[in-house]
Amino acid sequence: MKLLLFFILMSNLAGASERILLSESQLIHEAMQSNPPNLQDIELALLSARLGQSQTNENFSPALQLGVQQSKSNEISFSAFIPVTQESQTAKVQVAVPTQQGMALSLKAQANQFTNSLLRDATTTSVGAGLVIDLNKNLLGKNSKSLLRENEFNVEYQQKLKSINTQAFINGIRKMYWSVVANEEAIKITKTLFQSAIKLSLEAKKRFNDSVADSGEVARYEALVASREGKLTTLEYQREKIIMELMQILPGLANMQAFGLEAYDIDKTLMQVLSCTQYIQGQHETPLANTFYDEAVQQLRASYEEKLAQRHRHADWDLKLEAEVNKLGKDYSYSASRENFASTSQMAWGAGINLAIPLDRVKSTTQEMMEEIETRRFVAQSENYLSRMKAYHTQVALSVTYLQNVILLQKKNAMNLEHSLKITKRKYQQARLSLNELITEQDTFFANELDQISTKLTVIHTVLDYLSIFTETPCALNQTKLGKTL
Repeated sequence: MKLLLFFILMSNLAGASERILLSESQLIHEAMQSNPPNLQDIELALLSARLGQSQTNENFSPALQLGVQQSKSNEISFSAFIPVTQESQTAKVQVAVPTQQGMALSLKAQANQFTNSLLRDATTTSVGAGLVIDLNKNLLGKNSKSLLRENEFNVEYQQKLKSINTQAFINGIRKMYWSVVANEEAIKITKTLFQSAIKLSLEAKKRFNDSVADSGEVARYEALVASREGKLTTLEYQREKIIMELMQILPGLANMQAFGLEAYDIDKTLMQVLSCTQYIQGQHETPLANTFYDEAVQQLRASYEEKLAQRHRHADWDLKLEAEVNKLGKDYSYSASRENFASTSQMAWGAGINLAIPLDRVKSTTQEMMEEIETRRFVAQSENYLSRMKAYHTQVALSVTYLQNVILLQKKNAMNLEHSLKITKRKYQQARLSLNELITEQDTFFANELDQISTKLTVIHTVLDYLSIFTETPCALNQTKLGKTL
């Protein structure tokens, strides 16, 4: 009795305080607007891919290079005919232009002045151009272009994963919402059982006081009250646990003090689910048009092929052509050397080939390991995606069929149990059945009600998991944009 009063008091207190009423669409809206940590992590994966792309593009960005250098020395010459540079200054301006075609260009203007034991302020002014061409690994930019394509494919791959993972996150929120709904329904049923137990216990005590029942009967009904109270407490704990998980996922909910649910219709949602399963069952082949996973696999494969091509050239020879040409001006001051530069046609040029050949198998071994790692990583990821698509489509359609049959049987059983309970109550009122028989009948009826709720929740969760893979499935349950149904 005290417990009943406690529940009444708590209900009044809850009614006096402001309650936040939540709906499925509100939770989705909160998730999308508040940008919770889970969505930030999803976004970071895409940003990391774009960062890699930007860092690769840096390799082909032109750069202005400025340099000034001065040096002094008071060392002594070995001979009067061997000059020792005592002071020098160098100023340089250069524009380096790396390209995606396996070439690096440079334009340079430089002035160099030195003084030694024989010359004073000897100045050279020059303007020139340099060229470096990779003749093997990156000939015509095959490696550079492959790296750029790899980064582009990786960004596209992460964009697909973002769409997939975002929808999976939203559907996870929806699953938690319907868990709260199912819990609410179970609490309603258990409260009915609990209140019934209290009533029966009071009746047993009255019979005991009238010397109609013994203390053992009173104890049995008090035990029944405690048992049903324990079930109710467990359900309320489970509710708070789900809400706590929601608050962890959606930190914005942490500021709310009391939670309630807006009006819902679980049976209507169940009909949407069953309608969605009919569509799923009608797709005899894996519906690739309804998922981004197949596109993600395509981008993953394209990125892998570019990586493999780059790794395959790791142990190749390094062969480069380097060339430089400069126009010069020479005199005994900066101004005079510039005048000389303008009035004469002094030229200097040079060209050469640089070749580096590995003399052991270390680089080849490294290459083989890199290729194996990339292949294993691709195979594991792609097979995971492909098997997930096939398994979900095949098994969900099958499992939902079983669950549909379970729901139909539970409904049929509920009708029979409801009819049986009415007759049992009438017989009990006519003193034709014992109280124990009535309680047993009640427990059986409400246990079936709880089983129905559990089955409905399982069906909803199963289809939502399916929609986390096949995000573009055209059915009413598939709320893909801020809670709006398709």
